[in-house]
Amino acid sequence: MYIVIVEDQEPIARNLQEILAHENHETRLAATVAAARTMIRAREPDLVFLDIHLPDGSGLDLLGFADVVKFIVITGSPREESLNIAFDRGAVAYLVKPFTLEDVLDAITLAGEN
Repeated sequence: MYIVIVEDQEPIARNLQEILAHENHETRLAATVAAARTMIRAREPDLVFLDIHLPDGSGLDLLGFADVVKFIVITGSPREESLNIAFDRGAVAYLVKPFTLEDVLDAITLAGEN
């Protein structure tokens, strides 16, 4: 599976990338909304792990950007409002940092079912 990780905190992005590589997924990293848009246009991923708070805007603005892409929202500052927006815009899962390996794998499984 080809997965884009949109996360501006490099240690979190690299940890998630390592987890996904260990599970035999191909990954690419983007640290901004603009970089993610460019990356998704260049090659549509099967799945996107999407942080909410990014240097150039809200990751929530990317939800629905590509119709067939599935999004898993990740955040360190959960709020009910962002949770509702994420699911209203089509996110398949919502993970709160710090998340576990099991959380990540469960979210991927859930994405595959939707």
